[in-house]
Amino acid sequence: MTFVKFVRTRVQADEPVIGFGDNRFQYSAVFTKIAELNKYSQVEYFIDEENRKIGFKFYDAFDSRDSYSLGGKSNYYRSAAADLIKRYLWVKKVAESENSEDKKFVARKSQGMWVIQLAPAFELTVNRDSCPKALPDDYGIYRYISDDGQIVYIGKGNIKRRFGVPERKDWNFNRIEYSLIPSDAEQFEWEAYWIEKFKENNNGFLPYYNKVSGHSDKS
Repeated sequence: MTFVKFVRTRVQADEPVIGFGDNRFQYSAVFTKIAELNKYSQVEYFIDEENRKIGFKFYDAFDSRDSYSLGGKSNYYRSAAADLIKRYLWVKKVAESENSEDKKFVARKSQGMWVIQLAPAFELTVNRDSCPKALPDDYGIYRYISDDGQIVYIGKGNIKRRFGVPERKDWNFNRIEYSLIPSDAEQFEWEAYWIEKFKENNNGFLPYYNKVSGHSDKS
């Protein structure tokens, strides 16, 4: 029997979590305790757009035009993030998710700040009738969406070339959503992550065409 790595898609209650809510960052009780947020009044954000990471530096009695106030109570803190969400599409897509679990991220200490790694969330969209011309000749993860808004396929690889696979000509979908990811290893990682997410929300079933076509490293 072939072993397949278990893909973890949910954060645990005992982990330090930073999440999105109502145009704000929300800091979990565990994170609040570990990061000792009661000692701080301000936070600055740092963006690593290439790797979809957001960094947080907390300050006591510090104020600048780029800092945000920490508000809340002893076990629940928050800070405004509306302008950051609006500026970056890859952040906006995550913040607007209807699934609260998709908006929570475990924070890790790195380079003198707390950092969260956002999942690529298929933030770019092309209607099928504009394809293949409108598709990038580039690599990433993608999903096909049917007329009724259902995810019918999740894949990875060169987005334009995979669209051109002959067997997909008769597939029923009307748009493609995708995220650009140059690294092949990260494509594997995030494709597996979103397939597992789909299975969790659909009683263990794969998207229709993943089930019909089978799953391979060509995706």
